[in-house]
Amino acid sequence: MGTWDEDGARALTANIVERARANADEALRRDGLHREADSLVGLEGLPYAEAVALVESVASPVAIDAAFFAADAEALSKGRRPEEYGADPLPEVPSAAIAANVGFVVAHAVAMAAPSGYDAAFAAERRRQLGVLEHRLGRSLEVRVDTPGES
Repeated sequence: MGTWDEDGARALTANIVERARANADEALRRDGLHREADSLVGLEGLPYAEAVALVESVASPVAIDAAFFAADAEALSKGRRPEEYGADPLPEVPSAAIAANVGFVVAHAVAMAAPSGYDAAFAAERRRQLGVLEHRLGRSLEVRVDTPGES
């Protein structure tokens, strides 16, 4: 059974960042941009400027946003703001806070790119993230998954 500690929070964050990259990959492929999607897979750490340059002139707004969000998630995973991409991680930012922030941002990104509609996709991504956490902890958690407009 795992625990919710710094390692657990970092593992959840890494999983969510990978989901952001997969979301960008899916959005680009829906646009028929297989070469660009393949290029994003090969980028170490998905540098913001490179993500923009790869898709800005050829992709749909949805795919462009997905690539931007993937780059943002990478920067946020280090406790940085997206425009601070490439800076060293901030050690004073708690890993749990980073996981929570990245989780919300990536759920929003996935929902914006989803052909199925925002609310359902947002809730589905948050449930997926919850499943990753439950698997790590080895137990179910009773958590209500809302969309941003719900309380």
